[in-house]
Amino acid sequence: MSLPSKKQTRFIQTLVEDRQQALAGEYAHLLQHPVNTLQEASALIEALLKVEVDPRVVDPAEQARIGALVDNMPNLSPDDRDFAQSLATQFNAKGRLSDRQWLFVDQLAIKTEATCDPQEGDIVWAHGNYYIVRLSKHGRPYASVLRGRNWEYAPRHMPLVRSGRIVTGDELAAFAKEYGDSWHRCIFCALPLNDERSVSAGYGEVCAGNNGLPWG
Repeated sequence: MSLPSKKQTRFIQTLVEDRQQALAGEYAHLLQHPVNTLQEASALIEALLKVEVDPRVVDPAEQARIGALVDNMPNLSPDDRDFAQSLATQFNAKGRLSDRQWLFVDQLAIKTEATCDPQEGDIVWAHGNYYIVRLSKHGRPYASVLRGRNWEYAPRHMPLVRSGRIVTGDELAAFAKEYGDSWHRCIFCALPLNDERSVSAGYGEVCAGNNGLPWG
């Protein structure tokens, strides 16, 4: 007994999605059609192809969501921009997206909401996490997220970071002091702090100078 192929399974899913209205009515029995074998899958595909495709009815609210994403695509990274374009193309072709695809649309929309332009060494509060911006050896900014006492590399998080808020002034001083008291490490470079003045500040003299902060 031959099992349905992956290609058949994907094709059946596409056919069902394109015929949702009809399959909720007079053709509902097709949704109960067995697909345990290659032959049964082929028979279902043949039956579904005979069902007319639903006329495309576009929800204005969904159209607006896609339109906003397209308008803000320049704020995305190249990879995210390509993904957003693929979602928009699918929506324009079918007039709808799956629930999972809409979840991706919402995630990308968050990334387009750039509200700051952090530079190397800036600490940013974004979506419930602290991030610090570093530069790669090629001079490209990347983000690390604070996990406990460590800054952990967070690939592809820069668009998310740019939708956050740069931590400065008294807020930065309080955050650095709390970190120094807890871990005896510099909030910026994560090196151990041995000097009491550095521990109290949460950063050392060198990092204070690099970031224009008071020390000692």
